[in-house]
Amino acid sequence: VTERMRQSVVQNDAVAWGVNMLKELERPNTGTRIARPEIVEMQLLEDQQAARFVESRGSVKALFLDYDGTLREFEAEPEDAVPSQETLDILHQLDQRRDLKVFMVSGRDPTFLETHFGEFTSLTLIAEHGYFKRGPDTAHEWVPFTPYQRLDWKEKVRPVLDMFTRCTPGATVEDKASAIVWHYRDCDEEYGQFKAKELMHQLALSLWNLPCQISQGNKIVEVASLAVRKGIVVSNALQQQSSVAKPFSEILIIGDDRSDESMFLEAPKEALTVKVGPGDTAARFRLESPSHVHRFLSLIADAKDPKEDAKEQGTSSNDGARAPRRSVEGGPDLKGVPRFYSFKEPEGSRAPVTDSA
Repeated sequence: VTERMRQSVVQNDAVAWGVNMLKELERPNTGTRIARPEIVEMQLLEDQQAARFVESRGSVKALFLDYDGTLREFEAEPEDAVPSQETLDILHQLDQRRDLKVFMVSGRDPTFLETHFGEFTSLTLIAEHGYFKRGPDTAHEWVPFTPYQRLDWKEKVRPVLDMFTRCTPGATVEDKASAIVWHYRDCDEEYGQFKAKELMHQLALSLWNLPCQISQGNKIVEVASLAVRKGIVVSNALQQQSSVAKPFSEILIIGDDRSDESMFLEAPKEALTVKVGPGDTAARFRLESPSHVHRFLSLIADAKDPKEDAKEQGTSSNDGARAPRRSVEGGPDLKGVPRFYSFKEPEGSRAPVTDSA
């Protein structure tokens, strides 16, 4: 080995390579091989969008809502994240609107959703990201959204999650009907993130040929059936509406994590897709927190139904244009008698005509 070769190796070690790579990433796109993509600023959802959503009169409108992180802030224990009275009041108002179809598309199990939202007669509940469905079209009974699914992959996933749980203090495993979830909310922040990435890598190597998908959400790693996605719920609802009536005149979709991205991608390009909180997304708009979601939904809930408003205006204009009926002195009372009804004057009721000259 010559001295020149030795110096080349010393000067171009891993540290030098890393420094050069970072410099290339910071350099603007001027024809170089590596360029940083342009950052697109997300639009905040403004109040006037609520007015435009409500004022659409073509057909009924669709509203797809996630629960955790969207309608309700996260809690250290998932069972503590019950809906607030404000949330229930808003949902009650939305449930009463005849110009809306509301879908709650959540990762929660059927028991939780029915316990807290089963009283709403027009609300369609979707549990476990699209595995179960309950709503007006199912007689408010839970039914599988996609009946034919393979779940034998769970036998291979569970041992891997149990192994990571044993070596990660605070981690727990939740077994659902269509998925298995590894929770690390109670773990050390940095160590939990590290083990989650390691688990994602391990699962990707182990499950690449099985009918399941791996996703990382807010403090969770979830393995679910390939046939279970929130996006399938949206596309199914759109197709069903188009087959029995006019397509939805407006569509609003609100979610906060990666499981909601499939809803954004399946939505028509003109739909209002809204990401709650920070992070990369396919959504067109953003709201900062669940409290901002409550405020925006309140604007929709409090607005008048345009069809009902049109009926009221039509009724008032007709009442105002109708001339008052006058009774004929000495004749029959015309009050309450339909138009075009004729009366024959009784004999002798007409005054005799006399010559004035």
